[in-house]
Amino acid sequence: MSCSDEAAEARDRPRRCSGGLTGCALLASEAAAHVARMCRSNQRLLSMLVQEKCGDDANSRRFAHDFKTLADVLVQRIVAKRIGRQFPELEGNVYGEENDTIQNNNGQDVTILVGETVEETFQCLSKALGDDLDSAKSLAEAAHKEFGLNDLNVDCYPPEEENLDLEKIGIWIDPIDSTNEYISGNVDSINEYGFHSSGLHCVTINIGLFDKHSGKPMAGVINQPFFNYDTIEGWSGRCYWAYCDGQKSLNSLPEFISCNQVKKK
Repeated sequence: MSCSDEAAEARDRPRRCSGGLTGCALLASEAAAHVARMCRSNQRLLSMLVQEKCGDDANSRRFAHDFKTLADVLVQRIVAKRIGRQFPELEGNVYGEENDTIQNNNGQDVTILVGETVEETFQCLSKALGDDLDSAKSLAEAAHKEFGLNDLNVDCYPPEEENLDLEKIGIWIDPIDSTNEYISGNVDSINEYGFHSSGLHCVTINIGLFDKHSGKPMAGVINQPFFNYDTIEGWSGRCYWAYCDGQKSLNSLPEFISCNQVKKK
């Protein structure tokens, strides 16, 4: 069922927060997207934060060089922190693609944490960024910025009540999918099918909710931080979500696309 049906009833209802896990993940993804946009907009900061993955972290089958950034790690920690804050019982069941350490310019491994306060997060980030205290402060403040559902570019809201057994739920985070596209920052044209197949538009933050016993997906969120560019406001994003509890299936997709078709000019 798409948002044109049951979920669409919430479209025009003002809401700042969500009591459901899917809504919580949606808001966490936007907080993470805000930090991703901030890091990407500062070329000097981005160049400081990029380091090559090695060992088990490297995706050698896809790329000759595989990279991660502080943005990857910080995004992952933001999502985990916000979900754990609203649902403490899930805190130990949040998993991510990246490990939580990054090496600073002095060769020291720093474990990235999002604290309870901006100051705690600042102290951690200042170790990762060395002498760049201004950037550490800006990132810490961004990591703690609060968003409401009304702030999101999403076609409809997820349900407030969910039929999920939280004891069985695990959460997987892919903090910045298409990291290489994120680092390059290229903005490519729309292809003949009407969408972007490469470039910054392809970067997403993905959060999946799954049954730990069966592995079955229960819900998911995709946040596209770089959906639209405005010469004054800069980049803004777009979100999608889906939910299925075995009794009902809901999603925010405006339409179902069964196959790609070349767009007529």
